[in-house]
Order: sequence, then C-alpha cells, then structure tokens
Amino acid sequence: MKQTRDIASIRYAISYVKDAAEMSRYRAYCGPSVYLAAKLERKHALDEALQMAGTADELWLCRGDLGAELGVAAMAKAVYRFSARVREFSIPYFEPCGSSPGYRTGTLHPHT
Repeated sequence: MKQTRDIASIRYAISYVKDAAEMSRYRAYCGPSVYLAAKLERKHALDEALQMAGTADELWLCRGDLGAELGVAAMAKAVYRFSARVREFSIPYFEPCGSSPGYRTGTLHPHT
C-alpha cells in the first residue's frame, strides 16, 4: 500500500475486515484521500457495517465467505437484516454475485 496509495486511480478492497475499529486503522494508515472498500465477510463486520460506513468509501457484502462462516440459513438471515438497514448507510454498498475472480458481476447500490 505504501507504494501505491498516492496514485489517485487505485482503489483498495480490504478483505476480512474484523470490525469498525480495524477499518478505522486502515483509514488512518491510508489517509482520507485513498478509496477504501470494506469487504463484509464476517458476522461481526456485518453487525458493525453502519459504523464502518463512517470510515470506508464503500461496503461489499460477500455472501460466499459469510455463508462459509455462518452456514447458509444463518447467512440468509444476516443478509436479510443487512438489506433492511441499507438506507442508513451514507455510502454505496456492493453485492458481488457468484465466485468470479475480481467480482466482475454484481450490483452496486448507490446511497439513496
């Protein structure tokens, strides 16, 4: 990151963010001008998505990894709860589809 964080066209997606405190540390390290997406792949991160929206530029809901942690039924419930709260977020969130490398498919939901 040190070598590329000053290049305006580069954006980072941080995998397996533990919680809002960890995302805040990434923001402090990178500075306010670096574009950071928080990948929500753990239950605790999903629970703290609203707090993460204060330091991330975008949230990515990663159902595959979340499902591996929670199991399919619990993941579906967690995603449903998350989806009910999206209007509270001040930033866009992204729902990748499938398991294609680089998440080339999915839906970006702008803040409304």
